Amino acid sequence: MSLFEWQRQGLLEREWALYDRLAPYYERIVVVSHGDNRDQSIAQALGPKVSCIVNRDGLDSLRYAASLPERFAQLGPFADVVIKTNQMDDAGAACVLASSLRRQRKPVTLIARCGYLRSQFLAHEFGPGSYRTVNAGLIEQTVIGAANLVVGTTQTIVDDLCWRDGLDTDHVRVIPNFVLADYPIIDAEDRDPNLLLYVGQLVARKRVDALIRAVADLPPDPPLTLEIIGEGPEEQALRSLAMELNARVIFKPRLAHREVLARMSKASMYLQASALEGHPKSVLEAMSTGCVCIVADAPGLGCVIENGVTGVRVPGAPETFAYALAGLLEDTSWRQQIGACAAEQVRSRYGLDRIAELEIEAHKAACRLASNRCDLDRGVVRWNPLLLHQDPEHIATAWRSSLKEMLSRIPDHQRQSVEDAIVRSVSSLTSAA
Repeated sequence: MSLFEWQRQGLLEREWALYDRLAPYYERIVVVSHGDNRDQSIAQALGPKVSCIVNRDGLDSLRYAASLPERFAQLGPFADVVIKTNQMDDAGAACVLASSLRRQRKPVTLIARCGYLRSQFLAHEFGPGSYRTVNAGLIEQTVIGAANLVVGTTQTIVDDLCWRDGLDTDHVRVIPNFVLADYPIIDAEDRDPNLLLYVGQLVARKRVDALIRAVADLPPDPPLTLEIIGEGPEEQALRSLAMELNARVIFKPRLAHREVLARMSKASMYLQASALEGHPKSVLEAMSTGCVCIVADAPGLGCVIENGVTGVRVPGAPETFAYALAGLLEDTSWRQQIGACAAEQVRSRYGLDRIAELEIEAHKAACRLASNRCDLDRGVVRWNPLLLHQDPEHIATAWRSSLKEMLSRIPDHQRQSVEDAIVRSVSSLTSAA
């Protein structure tokens, strides 16, 4: 994560809101950022308790993670430390820091947050056997093995992790994404009836092309406009499709969070056709403003909508979106009923006050689990379990190749001492055997 990127994308206020609620429970909050010195000035503005470790030297991710224990030690002594990852793919650095503190017998608690299963998303895009998918899964398993508590944003995510990684229910929590809910709920009659909205990445998984085709399938009267807010590799292809179909589509770059909420408060309906989601923030936020949401009945997406009550679920094909749009456009009272019900439900279930309570309770539970943990360090080296089924020469070759790659990333002036330490460690292992 990077505070500067959050700020650039207009997300800083939203993303930091939960940490603001955590601040009274901690002496200090230290942000471990992959950004540069710009993050430090942003951190200073977040409050006197906030400091930031940054990658000011532009190191690659492995070397930066390896440097974190030393950088953290420079901040001064701490009685105890709670480390929380923002996502699973941020967690390699967290594991390195937690491992170092545990070896020093320092009280440390590690909370691994899974906003979405990256391995699942990569499997959808590249296939379950792809290198990216397998590597992401290994990272997730490593983090989960080191964590005292694992947090998922949905029950489905938590159930998947429990099944895959053998977690028991005491070591997991469901903490959904939150909405700020400090803005008014707008009635259907006060919205622009001809404005439709999508907010998010322009990537294949989001199936934005289905939304463009749906709008193009509708009659020219009333003159509906689909506003697409976001960026991504599919943008040019989507622009070309809109021109080809003569669809009324407006493309806008990323907007600040408050500006997005303003557009959600103006649009009559919000559309999302994703093939796969975790716990979709944009849909929840649209619902919280009273905007009627039409979504594909897909994993992670359809489950946030009670069909016909808090929104509308459709199979996902363009014609099904077009059919739902046509029906809702004719019935303002139905849009009002759905929007009001959605806003009430989302604000009560996912409002910041409620989610902050769950977060604080989870931190306390994680600390209790950490105090009862016997193994101080399970290590941070990942290896493929399939090696257990290979012949000895294959196993040795795989480890030698891995060590060679690791050594190549160590600075020249440290490499020889690391090689010597490895030789001593292997020799002692042989002697013990």
